[in-house]
Amino acid sequence: MITKKISWMRSITVIVLLACCSVHCYAQTSIYTLKGKVSDYETGKPIQGAKIIFTSSEKQAGTTFGTRSDKEGAFVCTRRNIPAGTVFVMRAYADGYMPESDEIITDKNETPVYIALKKRTDPSKLKKEYRNYKIRHRSPSQIAVLLRPYVNLPTISEKLGLITAYGTSDELDKAEGIISEFDVPFKQIWLQVVLIEAFKNGSEKAAYPEDIKTYVSKLEKLFKFTSYSVSGRAEARGREDAVVQFSSNAVFRSSTIKTKFYVHTKLGYSGGIIHAENLRISDDEDIFSFSTSMNIKDGDTVILGATGNADGKYAVIAVIKARVCK
Repeated sequence: MITKKISWMRSITVIVLLACCSVHCYAQTSIYTLKGKVSDYETGKPIQGAKIIFTSSEKQAGTTFGTRSDKEGAFVCTRRNIPAGTVFVMRAYADGYMPESDEIITDKNETPVYIALKKRTDPSKLKKEYRNYKIRHRSPSQIAVLLRPYVNLPTISEKLGLITAYGTSDELDKAEGIISEFDVPFKQIWLQVVLIEAFKNGSEKAAYPEDIKTYVSKLEKLFKFTSYSVSGRAEARGREDAVVQFSSNAVFRSSTIKTKFYVHTKLGYSGGIIHAENLRISDDEDIFSFSTSMNIKDGDTVILGATGNADGKYAVIAVIKARVCK
């Protein structure tokens, strides 16, 4: 049998099964069966006709043997009189692929080894060229941040809405795909904030106005209040990637105070999620204040939080709803 001394190489992961059998013939000899499989590094598909060569180290010079893989990518090779501790360099070759090599050492234990070959790069694909891309919706500078890991960008023009990229055809195709995915029109987002006063008055069943029935089902999972009422509502539309500020009047039943509350946030959107960055909600009388950043699933309603008194019998709860405008 063999164990495999792993030498990490960029493009190979090798598995060879070397099984050792003691055969009692006219003389005792060791037969090693080397089994393995050769596959494509990218696709995992078997490679037929790959040539696998085993060459011993200098101490056992003169021992070289090999075989080829079948249509399933598998190969089998047997040798006699190979003592434990023999070091072999294993090399694999196949048409259209980069050759790879690794070291193995014979031993008493089985060692699985996998051979995966990378395809040779088409020289024509290494040739670099320039391409111009017109950015129609987003900022060229924002798109450029996404492109820089893949291509050089000699020109970025905000005024002309233009990006010039330099790279291989594969790199430029990658850049074009990124631009198609991210250079899309900004979405309009609708955001609503509802302020709810909550009381705990000893009732067994919660009381609330009909128009916040859908909110109360969420509230009862988080709080133990028994009376809810709306103190104020505010809503606005804003463009994705823009700051929105809006306000509305509020009346608090607990103190009969009339005040004005304000909402400030930067809107974002990605993958069906609305981002409310640096969201702040506060009022003129310092009755409550909320400050956070949050993600809201498109069309969903979330409970931002609650501020209340020390005995837990009163709170102001902020409920947020957001959706992308059709």
